[in-house]
This record gives sequence, C-alpha cells and structure tokens, in this order.
Amino acid sequence: MSLYQFHFIGADGERPTLDFSDCADDGAAAREGMSQLGQHGSALGVEVWEGDRMVIRMERAASEVMPVGAPLLGGRPSTARSFPAPGRRPAKWMQR
Repeated sequence: MSLYQFHFIGADGERPTLDFSDCADDGAAAREGMSQLGQHGSALGVEVWEGDRMVIRMERAASEVMPVGAPLLGGRPSTARSFPAPGRRPAKWMQR
C-alpha cells in the first residue's frame, strides 16, 4: 500500500482541495481519484500523485462543473416540494 495524494483542480486552475488515501497500486489510486472527483462537483479535475510522481490527471467537461456558492437561480429545475400552511388548501398539483 502506498499513500496517494488527490489534488482537486478548480475551474480557475487553483487547487483548493487536497485529500489522501492508501491504495494498492496506481490503478486503484486512479479509480479512487475518479470516485472522489464524482463527490467534488465543483472541481474541474483531479491529479493523483504518489510522492513527487504524478500518476494521472483526469478532467471533466467544463459544462459538468457545478458552481460553488449561492444556489443556482434559473439554472436546473428544483425538485423541492412545498407544503401548505396548516388550515390552507393544498395546491392543485398536490391534489392529484
């Protein structure tokens, strides 16, 4: 087992996040990097390092990067549902 470093790359090229994991080999580290990239929606990519050796750099399409900060306004539709206040009649979509 070797200790691998995962440097996440922001859309601006900065590296705001760093993570570490023990992996059996380079292939396992690459799979771990891909898995972790899936959990960091705001990262453009990840570089996997073992010491001072870069194992692999993986990037996603810029259109797949999620913005950081305030919720999206006018972006993706919300799946949230609101419920009426006590004593109020539910909206038509809730009566189906």
